Amino acid sequence: MRITFVGTGCGATLNPDRAGAGIHVRAGDTSLLLDCGPGVIDRILRAEIDHTAIGHVLFSHLHSDHAIGIAELLFQFSFRRRPLPVIYGPEGTDSYLAAVIEFVQANTGPRFADEKAAMANLEATLTRQGDERELGSVHVTTCEVPHVEYLECLARRLDVGGSSMVYSGDTRPAPEVLVPLADGVDVLIHEAYTEAALDEFASPLPKKVQGNIHKAFESSHSEAVAVGKLAAESGVGRLVLTHLLPQESDAGVIDACAQHFKGEIVVAHDGLGLEV
Repeated sequence: MRITFVGTGCGATLNPDRAGAGIHVRAGDTSLLLDCGPGVIDRILRAEIDHTAIGHVLFSHLHSDHAIGIAELLFQFSFRRRPLPVIYGPEGTDSYLAAVIEFVQANTGPRFADEKAAMANLEATLTRQGDERELGSVHVTTCEVPHVEYLECLARRLDVGGSSMVYSGDTRPAPEVLVPLADGVDVLIHEAYTEAALDEFASPLPKKVQGNIHKAFESSHSEAVAVGKLAAESGVGRLVLTHLLPQESDAGVIDACAQHFKGEIVVAHDGLGLEV
């Protein structure tokens, strides 16, 4: 299994070094994408991945930094007259995809009538808590994680032969879900932030806004110390940190996780490739 990080950024903050969330997985002839945030298509091309070979796109949730890039990706499939990928996601993915299709069709010229018709027939497959399925050579297990009240958010476990990985999606610390899901996996990919980076991120903003940002992160995201503890409890082989603020330093976030997790810790950057 080849894992390539094609977007490792956090939120709607523009960051030239990090696109929105996106992880490409290749296992034999199976090519799939976990999340598709803004800028992901550019990072896919830079990594020399054949984007039109992607057969499956799985959303963790429908925040823009994880999902808005799907419009550009689908347009490229249509423009190049390639078979469309299957779209999987949480509750609401069907209505989200319908809006994306309308937007893509509005940008597709009259010479592409067949492609527009195929796009109109594209439907989302909802994969909610407890869903298990085979996507080519990849076995995918889905669990719901706590992020925000108004959106369902999903973590995914991928198993290929004897190799395994878990992607947390966006979540506050949830050992009750993620420890059993990630039990003994080769790689745990988890979002993380440090208080130092969050302070720096919020500091130019008005005091009230700073307070709101801190509350939002504390209630819906995972501080790095808690991520390290979760990784230790799961017995994972390698911890990879993603969904990072622009102000995050590799050393700072690694040190925070290392308070509990004594295994290998990797800070993901756009273009990072791992063999599992």
